[in-house]
Amino acid sequence: MKYNRCLFFRFLNFFVIILVMLSLTACLNYNPHKKASVSPDTKIDDQNAYDVLFDRYKELEYFYNTDQHDSLQAKMPAMLKDCRKYEQWKLYYISWELLGEDYLRNNDAKKAIDTAQEMEQDALERDIRFGQSEAYLVMGLAYSIQLNTIEAEECLKQAIDMFDPAIGDVST
Repeated sequence: MKYNRCLFFRFLNFFVIILVMLSLTACLNYNPHKKASVSPDTKIDDQNAYDVLFDRYKELEYFYNTDQHDSLQAKMPAMLKDCRKYEQWKLYYISWELLGEDYLRNNDAKKAIDTAQEMEQDALERDIRFGQSEAYLVMGLAYSIQLNTIEAEECLKQAIDMFDPAIGDVST
């Protein structure tokens, strides 16, 4: 009886490992460029601004997830400029937050904090709580990486307090 139970748990562990491997394979084969709803050459206008900028954000996310830091940083200024021009604030601040996280990934907490402070100032001037929340999130992550737990805790609490529930789910 004991042998059968042990065999069952070995089979169960093997099954779980296979499921995890299949999931990871699916994630690694994901390429947002295959499913782009808008051609990269599409000109932006008031009618399609969100769709084009959303696809650009997905491209930035792809660069982030595949460690293409130079490509992400090269495309970011145009993305932020166009988001400002067409007042796509959600995409604007999550793109900027992605840049801050990219700096953290490259072990440059100072640049991440500077980026977050610039983002916070911008959000304060525009009176956009969601942008302030994103800025505090990046600062909190940067301080936690620097092992400055008191500042990290304060920033993360502010990020939660500043989060604007009117925006809803910020996942894209």
